[in-house]
Amino acid sequence: MVSLFSKFVFAGERICSKGVYFISCIAFLCGITSFYVFAEQTERFPNWLFHFRGLSRPFPIEASLKGNEVDMSSVLSALERVTKSPYDYISEIDFIVSEVSETISLLCGKSQLPETCKEKANTELQKTQNKIYQALENQILYPLDHQPIGEASAPRSLKQSMDALDFDCLEKCNNSGLINVLRYSSSADYSQLYDKIKSQNGTCQKNILDALTKELEYEEFPKRCLEEENKNHPVCKSMLKDINIVRDRVFDIVELAYGPETLKTTEAAAPCLDCMSKDRGENESVNLFSDLIANIQKQIQCHKLKPGQEKRVYSGTERDDSYNMKKESDGTYSVSLNLKFSADEDYDGNVPKDQVPAHYMKWVQKCMDKANQKMLGPNGEQLKIVIKSPQKQDPRCRDIDTKEIAIGSIDHRSNSGKYKADIDCPTITHEILHLLGLCDEYEERSRGYYVDAKTGKVEGYTQSVFNEKDETNQKFKNKEGYQFKPAYDCRVTITNSIMSNQYKRWDNVFRDGKNDSLLNPGQFNAILYGSCSEKNKTFNECSQLAYKSSVTEKDCMEKKQQCEEQNDLGMNRGEEIERIKKEIERLEGHLAQYEKPYNKGSYPDKITKRLPRLREELKAVESWPDTNE
Repeated sequence: MVSLFSKFVFAGERICSKGVYFISCIAFLCGITSFYVFAEQTERFPNWLFHFRGLSRPFPIEASLKGNEVDMSSVLSALERVTKSPYDYISEIDFIVSEVSETISLLCGKSQLPETCKEKANTELQKTQNKIYQALENQILYPLDHQPIGEASAPRSLKQSMDALDFDCLEKCNNSGLINVLRYSSSADYSQLYDKIKSQNGTCQKNILDALTKELEYEEFPKRCLEEENKNHPVCKSMLKDINIVRDRVFDIVELAYGPETLKTTEAAAPCLDCMSKDRGENESVNLFSDLIANIQKQIQCHKLKPGQEKRVYSGTERDDSYNMKKESDGTYSVSLNLKFSADEDYDGNVPKDQVPAHYMKWVQKCMDKANQKMLGPNGEQLKIVIKSPQKQDPRCRDIDTKEIAIGSIDHRSNSGKYKADIDCPTITHEILHLLGLCDEYEERSRGYYVDAKTGKVEGYTQSVFNEKDETNQKFKNKEGYQFKPAYDCRVTITNSIMSNQYKRWDNVFRDGKNDSLLNPGQFNAILYGSCSEKNKTFNECSQLAYKSSVTEKDCMEKKQQCEEQNDLGMNRGEEIERIKKEIERLEGHLAQYEKPYNKGSYPDKITKRLPRLREELKAVESWPDTNE
């Protein structure tokens, strides 16, 4: 296990960074490398000591003392306070020790008597190490499997931590003793703790989990351990062992707090999860807990809400979206979105610019009120999308990310981040559903690549092949030897979908009654259960092809074919069969008119080409699994 000496060195360095007993701390840290080293070297102290604080000043000569002259009592007193915090206890401590040894070799190598220098420095190092062992035996928690000399039972401080756990404090998500107990307790001690947690109510269990996720966020793991050549180093393996023990024990509490039987609400976990999930800057250690985060999120994503419950849904498709969902008392699933509208530079609409935010907020909600009438699931579930203004948030939606939407010119091609000035309800519905994770399902014909027909090399890209003023089009469009390949050709395309042709689906539902819902079953489940692989594995995997091109990803066309053959975007099998049969019947009726003597031989080409394709499509749909089963 990790040596106590190194823990002390690192903790001392941490104390220095907080300005506590600064001279004593620095004296201690440099003293272990011996007066004989620093008396000869006045150059800058090695960067490793100061990298936490970004200091680059010369090492203070007045602090260059021998190890036996260091004020050990003051350093130990400060250390005792600091090491009670799990934030500071385990970190890159062993590398501090190794760097001390390297520093001895480096600086003594410049000495007139290098071997004598090393011998004296290492002697001071050993003296200090012995002092540390003697001073710390009864002051800090020891690592698993390590006992001080002459002591066979568990450290007394561990039992004290067990007894001191104040579950009332967990209401504040800040019980710092919990991680220590989880990390250093024996199986028997942990069993006692688990029983104690198990006996608490659901709210307390979730607060415990909040405390754990917040403390894990501050865990530090040496970046050098993340490097391939260091992964099997004994120090790294030892630290990983400790981390894995904590992670596995947290899993137990996850199951308690968020298991299907005990789950009361999931909104309490959302802030902690978001905090863990966001970019931690240079703190790469969060990656070590990615499976913990994924496990907790899976528990939440796959949970079927009961009336009154809420959860944060994380999209599992190509889009990186999240939103809050609540199941109302009447069984409706309500999704809240915070939208902020503004007039863009090219805005040319009829509404004055200063009235754009209020006008479009009202217009978008009016459209969603209409769409909400037909946001139905495969089993009759009802979805409702509520648009909220960031200026008028209620407490329940404060954690919802604000989506800023610009309003552009009348000629602008609408997308989820910018609407054309005269945007209509079917298009608004399409774009809002993007914010709930749904991807486009239409065939992209405008954007694409110009590829050398012989070599396959990409020579250019255009946002619109129809834009004659585009320089790329002017260069390659009519040039022999070049092919235009539409972007996103790996996308799984669906003809009857709000994410493919919003006008057709809108009319099928509201005008013609061909579909009961604006959403296909797979889309509805994707909104309800997000990244839950148990519910949406194939849908999410196929949706991830939506913005991929065979020009850049060679195997995506094969994946696309598999998705289309297996109905992995979750179409309603019964509705599709009925729709295709009606279309075949309609076209056959037209052909019957042309079978009459006076029309014979003048069959319209479009019908004769369309019918065989429809019959093949019908066979394929009839082989689909029923999404309602």
